Amino acid sequence: MIGLIAKIGKHIGGVVIPYEDLLTFTEVDPNSDITITKYVCTFDTMQRGVAAYVYKDYGVGYFGDFEIEFEAIATVQQSNVSTIVFALVNTPGSFQDIIDSNVGVSLHLNSNAAVGIKIQEYSLDNGDEAAFDPTGTLYYYKITRVDTTLTCYIYSDAARTVLVDTLTITGVTTLYRYLQVLASRELAATEYSTGYTQNFDINPNDYIEVYDITSVDENGDYTISQFKIHANSMRRDANSYNYIDYGVDYFGDFEIQCVVEIEASENYSNFEFLMLANTIGTRQDHLDASEGIGIQAYGGAGDSNAELQIYDNPLSNSDIYEPGGTTISRKYCTWKRVGTTLTLEIYSDAARTVLVDTLTITCSSTAFRYLHIGCGRENTSVGDSEITAFVEKVKIITAS
Repeated sequence: MIGLIAKIGKHIGGVVIPYEDLLTFTEVDPNSDITITKYVCTFDTMQRGVAAYVYKDYGVGYFGDFEIEFEAIATVQQSNVSTIVFALVNTPGSFQDIIDSNVGVSLHLNSNAAVGIKIQEYSLDNGDEAAFDPTGTLYYYKITRVDTTLTCYIYSDAARTVLVDTLTITGVTTLYRYLQVLASRELAATEYSTGYTQNFDINPNDYIEVYDITSVDENGDYTISQFKIHANSMRRDANSYNYIDYGVDYFGDFEIQCVVEIEASENYSNFEFLMLANTIGTRQDHLDASEGIGIQAYGGAGDSNAELQIYDNPLSNSDIYEPGGTTISRKYCTWKRVGTTLTLEIYSDAARTVLVDTLTITCSSTAFRYLHIGCGRENTSVGDSEITAFVEKVKIITAS
């Protein structure tokens, strides 16, 4: 169950505890201005000139695309004070340290109404700000990144239904290692701020966090971040696979969502986006065992046309989506089984309202244990055929 460690740690006695445990974070606090409890990081008269910050190491490359929710307030902010209440970086430090490193994203509160709340991406020096003074008001934030688009939604209510402002910038796709929940400015001055940050939920949409998934990657083809497995020029003969053990017979009828894309493909190339089975291995392993069902990217059987395909190995049934060309742009998929009917709904939009195609086959009713996310074919017949593709934002809606 390695791939589920982060989520299991947030479920206690059947009650979902979605927030990060701030007691596991590292505190740098030279003036003893910071107090941390399980979900709350409080700062009290934290001076602009000190180097104070709170962070956690999630591992190299953990944060790719992301969605993070939290709350923050500055109850007091004296003149010219800026306080970071959220940051993703590769070198933790003060506000000034992040500026100097020129790598990372942050959200900071200012005592200047013209630039009251600012989201910043440092590599490109892009920012957007809300023109009101946030001092004295608790706001509820949601920050997302999809590819190079970084967005901060600011709400006035805990349910996040009353939107106050939306900040959006173009950034980079850099993978980040550290989450910071606080940082002082570290620019010589004695003016101070007081307030708190709290309730950090780094995955409110419950996507499967694949960074710690059990992985076999003999050729180093994978790039794996928080929610995404990317295969880079993976050959058809690659002995590579990633899986999570959910326990015997976990997947009977099910509904699973994911996002997929084929960026480049050659004839006969293969990449398994999702696969359910009762053994562990590659696509070829499951063909040899005559078990398993899945969704795969296929380079076409001699026609060079990229395909999305659903299949059932025991019955040798399949159905394909083949728009033409060697690529398939990002698609938002809903994969489900009801009895012996396996269906893949393919949408062009994240809201899943614009249906592109529906694939349907008759399948076995076998219950499955292992979910594979991103697997190679391990077939030597045309072993040099390569594919570049990814699967991300996998979410189990139901499993029974």
